[in-house]
Amino acid sequence: MFLSWALLGIWSLVCNWFALKDKLLPKTICYIGILGSCLYFLVFLGSVVQKQLIVDIAVGVGGLIIGPIWYIWFGLAIKRSMDVQILEADNELLQTIGRIPSQFGNTFWQ
Repeated sequence: MFLSWALLGIWSLVCNWFALKDKLLPKTICYIGILGSCLYFLVFLGSVVQKQLIVDIAVGVGGLIIGPIWYIWFGLAIKRSMDVQILEADNELLQTIGRIPSQFGNTFWQ
């Protein structure tokens, strides 16, 4: 069961690392995600060495502070990205519509 925390930590670390490297998300959110990944590993390590205090601290900091910050900020970043993509698609559509009259000649639309 505790191995799942290590696998989740690896997945989170890889995703945040590539998002940071490829500049897909703001740097700060990626660093927060990497910190969260380290906390997942601490849960795993605390379980392996049977130190409940390490597990409690990692779960408390990760689950109550880092996790919610990352999830909320990630959601807002995706929403902003989608808004930008929608605006770009709308602009592209308007530009396409603006070119239609030239295809039929100016007298078609008058």
